[in-house]
Amino acid sequence: MRAVFGCSTAPAGSRCCTAGKTAWMRLEIRLSFILLSFMLVAGVASACAPVQGATAAPVATAAPAASPARSVAAATANATLTITQPPAGGSIPAGSLMVTLDYTGPNLVPVASATELNQYHVHYFLDVDPTPYIGTTTPIPTGNPHVIHTAETQVMFDNVAPGTHQLAVVLTGSNHISVNPPVAQQITFTVT
Repeated sequence: MRAVFGCSTAPAGSRCCTAGKTAWMRLEIRLSFILLSFMLVAGVASACAPVQGATAAPVATAAPAASPARSVAAATANATLTITQPPAGGSIPAGSLMVTLDYTGPNLVPVASATELNQYHVHYFLDVDPTPYIGTTTPIPTGNPHVIHTAETQVMFDNVAPGTHQLAVVLTGSNHISVNPPVAQQITFTVT
């Protein structure tokens, strides 16, 4: 053992001999850990391997609980909405824009009063792309003056500039997520 660690001429018990024993013990410990690691990997692999001739029985698992913020409200079969003002493809004068909606379905509930997911309200989008929110689990953000969250079927956008504009209305649950299947309409109109 002394020759392995370069201690062939050192007297027994000297510092060189002690260092050699310590290095040998470290090497044995490392090799033990490596061997143990291989044994663990082999044990896991064999435990996960299918048994020949065996069939897997279905395991009943509970579906993960959906977060209330990401749950999608189901649309009722009779829910419909149609933008009646401004007219699709029509022209209106610059200034304030009155948007009117023809809605049929469950009662619309003011956002602040909603206590259940299936208490619906609508979102009016003026020149904001609604497609990231329609039929997805992405909530419609609040705080944008071009997106109105309300239970009203008539809203006003102020200071609408001349030009071509896009308007969309989307029905959502109380969590601001589009119902599924989606109930929405998009139109284009011109302000002169």
